Amino acid sequence: MQWLEKLKGRGIPEAPGVYIFRDRNGTPLYVGKAKNLKNRLRAYMREPDDPRIRQFVKKATDVEFIVTPTENDALLLEANLIKEYQPRYNIRLKDNKAYPYIMVTMREKYPRVAVVRRPKFESGNLYFGPYPNVASLRKTLRLVRRIFPIRSCKYKLPSSRQLKPCLEYHIGKCIGPCTGEVSEEEYRSLVRGVIAFLRGQTDELERELEREMLEEAKKLNFERAAVLRDQLFSIRQTKMAFRRAITARSIDFVAVASSGHYAYGMVVLYRGDRIVDKHGFMMELPAKNAEPEDVLASFMEQYYTSSTVTADEIVFRPMIDDLQALQELIEKNTGRKVKFREPNAIEERIYRIATENAERLLSEELERAGATDEAPHPAVISLQKELNLDRPPLWIEAVDISHTFGEAMVGSVVVFVNGRPKKSQYRRYRIKSVEGIDDFRAIREVVYRRLRKLIESDSDLPDLMLIDGGEIQLQFALDAANELGVEDIHFIGIAKKFEELHFPDGRVVMLPYHSDALRLLQRVRDEAHRFAITYHRKIRGRDRMISVLDMIPGLSENRRIALLRYFGSIEAIHKASVRDLQKVKGIGPKLARRIYNYLHGEE
Repeated sequence: MQWLEKLKGRGIPEAPGVYIFRDRNGTPLYVGKAKNLKNRLRAYMREPDDPRIRQFVKKATDVEFIVTPTENDALLLEANLIKEYQPRYNIRLKDNKAYPYIMVTMREKYPRVAVVRRPKFESGNLYFGPYPNVASLRKTLRLVRRIFPIRSCKYKLPSSRQLKPCLEYHIGKCIGPCTGEVSEEEYRSLVRGVIAFLRGQTDELERELEREMLEEAKKLNFERAAVLRDQLFSIRQTKMAFRRAITARSIDFVAVASSGHYAYGMVVLYRGDRIVDKHGFMMELPAKNAEPEDVLASFMEQYYTSSTVTADEIVFRPMIDDLQALQELIEKNTGRKVKFREPNAIEERIYRIATENAERLLSEELERAGATDEAPHPAVISLQKELNLDRPPLWIEAVDISHTFGEAMVGSVVVFVNGRPKKSQYRRYRIKSVEGIDDFRAIREVVYRRLRKLIESDSDLPDLMLIDGGEIQLQFALDAANELGVEDIHFIGIAKKFEELHFPDGRVVMLPYHSDALRLLQRVRDEAHRFAITYHRKIRGRDRMISVLDMIPGLSENRRIALLRYFGSIEAIHKASVRDLQKVKGIGPKLARRIYNYLHGEE
């Protein structure tokens, strides 16, 4: 390992900081933080158990470390570097949607407020966000500019040439640093107010504004005191409105859904007694099926180090280790003491909403990108969890029967692979062993014929077989599987009236109405029903057409079918002349005349 050779010649400090593994081109492979850099980097010198870690340790040619004053600073720096470099082996928020941020240009003498979608965290400017809800961002920005009249223009100030004040100055939305009449200290005071407001530190801001207002009044500078008074009044009005909206509790519910190399993090904002907003972000994972705790921890670190925290409690599951640094960082940046905990029994319904939204949005993102068989569809993962299966049911088959009072009884088998229909594998069956109305034995015949064909062709058996019906239908399907000696297929029945699931051991389970798992099963069941009834209608119509021709003497079944294929319907055959009838293969002049006479009542 080349990085280890280079590291031996350098002293590694026993201090908190961030380390960056780089490849031969200098590209960052992995960014990490540590309470003690020396101890952490020493751990990489041994053979790591995690295959993901082994990969970047093997590829790295150098390691760089940055010492920070505290562990909190290391946490913040790590999050910023991950956003900037997007290292391959870090779990990271995907930035393909380019959520907007509010930027305060601190490197300028007269900072301005702007909206950006590609923040450069190393620039020295301050960023607040991201804001998935653009309407919320614009509302915040309007409020900031109404309370604090700082500039939004792109002028380089101070300027050597005389600048003409814009409309914002004339309508009172900008104090006008371009006029040269505003001192840098006065302007910086406004900027400090903006930053405190965006961080939620309104108590301290109110005290500062009130103190400054009284001082200006003592100096008889009533115009300046009036401006400060209006700012103070606006902040207090905003604060009172916010408190009315958030009467008792202010909670963030955080959930993560993952599949393969991707995950989706969801934050549901619960304020007072209702859900007021939600923020969601797609994440890219360095390794397939990463540990849920790792994905959740990485999402929370990146989200809460770049977003304004307004919650008193952050609720998530499972509980993760080493949250103290994040807790302290939030308190330092916002002055807000945040409590981390798992959802209680009363909050399970709200947490379920966060989880289901994460699963649904991940599913939609994967649909757009085209999920592969290697990455199980989130609905499939959800189904595995709900049914407590030992593996994801990637291959699902469903069986349905269709007939009209026993007439033209047919069966269907539809196949879903990784949550999507695979129509090339659909099969349909005319029921042979059943007379009259007997759906139970018809199901047994279809399951038996389907499984026997798979066994004889040495094909893979399905992970899950879904039977349209309840306990009795399920038992007949199991009898067919037992007769063939099939044991490694999960069977369940789905009864349509209440959508309850029947298991071979007698259990009856009802899944939540909005769950992805139930929706997937309903989709598979409904597709089997559609396929079966379409085939049944086709067979019934053909049988009825053939029955009219059955009465014609000397007309064999093959010739009846040939006639229907040629003309398409009994009506077309009825309209055909004797010469037209002779055009059908196997129909001679005498038979053509007999058919014509019979259909026209001449025999």
